[in-house]
Amino acid sequence: MEEQTTATTIPPKMYGILSEGEFSELKEKLSGITTNLPNDLADYVWNMHVKLQARPEPKPCMCKSSGGLWAGAVEGLRKYVADNDK
Repeated sequence: MEEQTTATTIPPKMYGILSEGEFSELKEKLSGITTNLPNDLADYVWNMHVKLQARPEPKPCMCKSSGGLWAGAVEGLRKYVADNDK
């Protein structure tokens, strides 16, 4: 009698709702943000912020008066990384 084997698929490692690749990219991009958010990362940061918050929010402008919104988005992403980097 022939023995049947089934392949076991190991699910990809997840970090909350992010895949391993998305999580690594987020960590890498956040490591380059210090006191000022580079303009070329604004779309990425805001889109990731909205994705993790699971609620649509319009992207703020990059002016000084929106600094609190951007700081909150970056800090929220950093907290997400800290909470899920195990």
